[in-house]
Amino acid sequence: MKPYTTRLTIFLVLATACRLFLITRLNLTGDEAYYWDWSRHLQWSYFDHPPMVAALIALTTGIGGSSEFFVRLAAVIPGIGLSLVTYFLGRDIFASEKIGFYCVLWLNAILIFSLGSVVITPDTPQVFFSALTLYLLFHAIFKDKPRFWYYSGLALGCSLLSKYTGILLVPCTALFLGLSFQHKRVLGQKEPWLALALAALVFSPVLIWNAMNNWASFGFQFSHGFAGKPVEPLTSVLEYLGSQALLVTPFVFTALAAAMVYCYKFWRRERDDRFLFLLAFSVPVFLFFLFVSVNGKVEGNWPVMAYFTATLAMVGLYFSRGGRERAAANSMLGFVKETAVYTGILVAVAVHVQAMFNVIPLSPQSDIFAKRAYGWKQLGQRAGKLLQNTGKPRKIFVFADRHQITGELGFYIPGQPQTYRIHGLKRYPYLGSLDHLAGEDGLYVFVEGRGNLPLVKQHFDSVMELTPFPVEWKGQTVRTFRFFLCQNYKGGLLEV
Repeated sequence: MKPYTTRLTIFLVLATACRLFLITRLNLTGDEAYYWDWSRHLQWSYFDHPPMVAALIALTTGIGGSSEFFVRLAAVIPGIGLSLVTYFLGRDIFASEKIGFYCVLWLNAILIFSLGSVVITPDTPQVFFSALTLYLLFHAIFKDKPRFWYYSGLALGCSLLSKYTGILLVPCTALFLGLSFQHKRVLGQKEPWLALALAALVFSPVLIWNAMNNWASFGFQFSHGFAGKPVEPLTSVLEYLGSQALLVTPFVFTALAAAMVYCYKFWRRERDDRFLFLLAFSVPVFLFFLFVSVNGKVEGNWPVMAYFTATLAMVGLYFSRGGRERAAANSMLGFVKETAVYTGILVAVAVHVQAMFNVIPLSPQSDIFAKRAYGWKQLGQRAGKLLQNTGKPRKIFVFADRHQITGELGFYIPGQPQTYRIHGLKRYPYLGSLDHLAGEDGLYVFVEGRGNLPLVKQHFDSVMELTPFPVEWKGQTVRTFRFFLCQNYKGGLLEV
């Protein structure tokens, strides 16, 4: 085994072992529980996203059961795949196993990629399949292997089945080929177009589902990204830039931006399309979401793919194009390089250690793990006891007013019953008719200060409050849940 292959193997084994330990330490986040609920009702698509995340969770939980470990195993496995693709693509672009190995190290040191290998969201498979698409495209174009176009079409289709932002690979590919010095002719060949048709075929179940559901998912994502709540443009843009700098740490963000500048210089000066390839799949994605931020709020994870080829470029230029010498000769570049290395590694290690061992005494409001992934198991256990102690001879259904709480209750209540959401028809069309709930009693659960009790009272004969449940974290209350036993459901609350 070659030296860097050995190092890669050791690193992946150690990183995977840490992740397998970590995924059992935290409760599922609300979104993870929501996607797990999808996995119990596999569909061609869903209101929020395409079906890949649900399919992966169904696969891993089908192996070992619906536990936190097997739900999040659906993130760990694509994370290993992403590291392997990163190694091979970095190695092939710069003809160096050393660069491929350091690309893997850096990608795993960038927080958004590292957490994506632990927490299962649609971004996890989307980033993997997008990276795989780029690897296959590189071989199709630069190695002149026409059959790899078809493989890339399949991978692109899987990226689209993971998250709609996978479509950005198409204009980025067109931009690359249109600006390329050596590969413009490829646009006139049949393979790219057949690959695109193949991707559309793989994606077609989502198109069919949307057509059968009044284009609900497409409409939601379009309004979410382009027609959301009005924002002040300058403030929104600054928030976007700030969130991106924080996600990858400011100095790593600066180093990635510098790598993109050097890619442009080398491409123009040397007419080397490898640098255009790295540029074309990074900067346009980042700028697209910058444009979106002018009109609406952009979530921090949306532009994640912009950092994949930028990371390859940063590492490759440092080791192969005089980057080390420039950093040594230029005090500013040297400072950015040193600080990026130390802050990137420090933040990644600190976040994971905090998640595993909770070594830093943060308040519940400051600790992201306390806010998102703590207390849900206790909530499920308390709700389960309330259901047992009501003294009712018939079954009681559980409902909430947010899909995240609905998912958490479904996952953590003993027996994992089906739970429901107020006005949940759009998000849960796969549940079908809920007429069977008419006349039954319900347990309404919500976070104190965020409920809609007057609305609930209109749909039941009577509503009685049970004992509230405060979730405690190091002696402080993270949140308080309120429970209401609601008698004789009249219908019209959950379905609308």
